[in-house]
Amino acid sequence: MATAFIVKDDGKFCRDRGGPMTRLRDGAFCENTTTKGSQEDAKDDCEALGRERRRFCEHCGEAVRLGETVCPDSKCGNTAYRS
Repeated sequence: MATAFIVKDDGKFCRDRGGPMTRLRDGAFCENTTTKGSQEDAKDDCEALGRERRRFCEHCGEAVRLGETVCPDSKCGNTAYRS
């Protein structure tokens, strides 16, 4: 079973897996499996990564370098959420 966690702020993509978040009334969840979803890094365990440890941009889903808090994608360029 995949790990699911509530994401603070208004992230649209999972910082750990790069796939779209699942929106529910109580918040957004990062649900990932190796057989379901459109995440970039398909794994069954998903970590709730902070802004300095994120692997993907929560605004557009593009990959980012470790520690980078501004998305390098020229179409996005957004700063990571604080939480």
